[in-house]
Amino acid sequence: MVKNEIISLLRQGCNESQVARKKKFSRTTVRKWAKIYHAALAQSNGDGALEDFLCEKPKYNSSGRQKRKLSSSMMEYIDNCLKDNIVKSRTGRKKQQMLNSDIYEQLGKQGYDISYTTVSNYVKERKAQIIGQGSKEGFIKQWYIPGENCEFDWGEVNIFIRGKLQRIYIAAASLCSNGRWGSLYYRQDTLSFMESHVAAFRYFNGIPGTMVYDNMRVAIKQFTGHEKKPTDALVRMSAFYGFNFRFCNIASGNEKGHVERSVEVLRRKAFSIRDRFESLDQANQYLLEVCSELNADEHIRDSFVLEKNSLAPLASDMACFEARELKVDKLSTFCLNNSHYSVPGRYIRKTAWVKMFSSHVLAYDTTGNQKVLIARHERSYQPRWILDLTHYLDILKVKPGALAQSVALQQAPENIRNLFGRHFSGKERSFVELLIYAAERNTSYDELCRAAVTAERKGVKEVTQSHIKVILENTDQDTIQPVRSTDITRFAQDNLKELSQLLTTPL
Repeated sequence: MVKNEIISLLRQGCNESQVARKKKFSRTTVRKWAKIYHAALAQSNGDGALEDFLCEKPKYNSSGRQKRKLSSSMMEYIDNCLKDNIVKSRTGRKKQQMLNSDIYEQLGKQGYDISYTTVSNYVKERKAQIIGQGSKEGFIKQWYIPGENCEFDWGEVNIFIRGKLQRIYIAAASLCSNGRWGSLYYRQDTLSFMESHVAAFRYFNGIPGTMVYDNMRVAIKQFTGHEKKPTDALVRMSAFYGFNFRFCNIASGNEKGHVERSVEVLRRKAFSIRDRFESLDQANQYLLEVCSELNADEHIRDSFVLEKNSLAPLASDMACFEARELKVDKLSTFCLNNSHYSVPGRYIRKTAWVKMFSSHVLAYDTTGNQKVLIARHERSYQPRWILDLTHYLDILKVKPGALAQSVALQQAPENIRNLFGRHFSGKERSFVELLIYAAERNTSYDELCRAAVTAERKGVKEVTQSHIKVILENTDQDTIQPVRSTDITRFAQDNLKELSQLLTTPL
């Protein structure tokens, strides 16, 4: 403003003294800008030098200014911190490097009086010399063939599930047209990795030519020199769906900028508005609705539809599971992620081939020509014992006394526990024989319990396995004669005798 006011008055014909008096500026300041103005005016020969000077902002050369508070000891400490950061970056400790704020905090603890801005400016200046980061990185804008690439990445989001705040992982996939898909998972593991691809391909209704990943553990098994070895799950998916894959360079998120942006967009567009859900399924349904709204935006709708039509056709979904051979211990269980799952007792000390799905676990006997399913359990992500009572019948036949306090009985359905407590408490062997009988006939627990209720309704006071077997085997249950207690019969006869005497006695 000072410059413009001085030049304006000079152009109006005022001399330097008049300008200083009118604006109360220092004559030294007026003389400086007058000299610069007249020099620009003399150089102006129609080439716009005067106009450039009038538009140019004042410049001040502070390069030779001495640092008044930043001492040599402070500069030496900061240089050492920057050199230490180089060592950490080269030894796999990049996330443990000191930031400008950390250096400033340490200087304060050592008693130095310095501002954060001064420290930051010096770090910026020294990085160009010590670390070699003076030049800015440049990028080249790319163009893509529709359906050629699809980028995949993980992110995190904190939402409430049934009122409890939980950290949930969000899998995001993005096409070149910025068509986005996302889904939520409790874990960032191999099964979630496979299931997310199946769901994304189903949503896009096609398969891209190449999948792009960063250096995530579920995609890269190990580094061999400069080469990266893919995991078995990624190789399996690539073979099933027929897509290629490539990995970004380390610390080069810009190489998959679409999906880096997608995680941020989905997290903000979806969960900045709503973050409370009754279940993860409800949250996933909501996220898919947000994805559909974003993909229907007029700016990307046409290109998204074009790219979907350019994808390779999707024939079928791949079954997502992991398989392992696990040893069965003396408790007739195999251990998977600190949880124990039961198998029939005849497989103790043998090996079971286990297929792990995200929701359930299947165990197979592979000793024969064909795989035989021997156990199925719902999968637990917390350390637990998951036991099926029918798997222990051969053991309980020899050791019936172990039934009452067994965890297998405790985890059995409520109706079978009630049947044991009501009619077979203290008669463990009889109850085990009944369960073996039901297993051989493929009789369900519900049928056993209904048969016991039928026996009670027919007047049986103490229901035994014989009563239940008769009811199960007899198609005409009405022909079954109830078994009555002799005490009840005698008591009824005495009552009738007393009643007869009362009726025959004269008043």
